[in-house]
Amino acid sequence: MDLATRLETIIQPILDAENMELVELELKGREGSQILKVFIDGEAGVTLDKCSVVSRLISDHLDIEDLISGKYTLQVSSPGITRPLRTARDFRRNLNKEVEILIDEEKPAWFCGIVIDVSDSTIAIKGKKETRDIPISRIKHGKLNPPW
Repeated sequence: MDLATRLETIIQPILDAENMELVELELKGREGSQILKVFIDGEAGVTLDKCSVVSRLISDHLDIEDLISGKYTLQVSSPGITRPLRTARDFRRNLNKEVEILIDEEKPAWFCGIVIDVSDSTIAIKGKKETRDIPISRIKHGKLNPPW
């Protein structure tokens, strides 16, 4: 089992207990100066207090397990509004929100609209003129389109 998988195995139960989900895990840098970034999200979003609680819990568990050699910095945060949308889970988290997606077709095209339904393989987006069912596998790039 690789290090990322072992870290996820430790972190996931902590997030489950806090009603949060693991969006992404990044471990960068060299031994002794690594940065572990844990991106979390939840139904009600992510607060600074929630990040702080989750960070303490993860830190306590990682100190016991001692999986990361040497010193490291732990950063826990929300994925942020600029994070690309890639998976069904990403689009479910943004149900009823406006998104922009680049569709991989003969002529790649951008489509903008409200996410109205998500299955494991398809999303339905209601645009200004039409509603489209788009296979997630055909989405080259997706992002939130905030109202401001």
